[in-house]
Amino acid sequence: MRSGFSFQPICVRPKSRGKLELTGDTVHDKPAITTGYLAEDSDARTIIEGIKLSREIARQGPLAGYVEDEVFPGAGVEKDDDLLEYIKANAH
Repeated sequence: MRSGFSFQPICVRPKSRGKLELTGDTVHDKPAITTGYLAEDSDARTIIEGIKLSREIARQGPLAGYVEDEVFPGAGVEKDDDLLEYIKANAH
């Protein structure tokens, strides 16, 4: 087993908004939830920049000696469009 560390960039003040809608008349009817994740481009941009900053921090001083490889999203995922695709597939 290998040791590791991770960074998990988040959007603390997202502009995207979801919604919750009632589906029936009783408390037993489950609501319909639309998360609205990444509906606003600025939220996606924030997370992309967070990944880039995380990578920069990992290459610095104390952490650099511990980095053998990047697991997620992977060192080969560099372009903003590719990072966004990774984010959309994995954000929750």
